[in-house]
Amino acid sequence: MLTLIIVKNRDVALIHNGIIENYAEIKKELMEQGVKFSSDTDSEVVAQLFSKLYDGDLYSTLKKSF
Repeated sequence: MLTLIIVKNRDVALIHNGIIENYAEIKKELMEQGVKFSSDTDSEVVAQLFSKLYDGDLYSTLKKSF
């Protein structure tokens, strides 16, 4: 099933169909940094992480994510 997530500040929209095994760990780290979540989905964790790291350059942001 595809999930559509739009981050509240609307700078990131994500359509995701997969499983992020360590999303709970990443979510905890983001919450400690003040990120607010509206769901408990791994898709929202990916979108929030990308939103936090995005610097205007998609390639650079993806490199920082891994």
